[in-house]
Amino acid sequence: IAKLAGEHDVIGDVRGSGFFIGLDLVTDRQTMAPATAFTKSLIEAMKERNVLSGAIGPDMNILKIRPPMVLTRDHADLLLDVLAESLKSL
Repeated sequence: IAKLAGEHDVIGDVRGSGFFIGLDLVTDRQTMAPATAFTKSLIEAMKERNVLSGAIGPDMNILKIRPPMVLTRDHADLLLDVLAESLKSL
């Protein structure tokens, strides 16, 4: 995910612990202005590719990733592939 953040300016910050990860999606990395509409579109793009995620935060611009505890390496790879494809599509 850190690699994707380096490739996509819309990812302003990545944080989390264990199986709970949040990506702050922003319109400007300097001001950290929330990208609320983009977040909604990204969630829909991922859903179309059969990966569910959600948004949290006061501005609903934090992409919430909470995979199940039975996550396998293949599942993690799928999540990253779908996230990358979805980011590129928007």
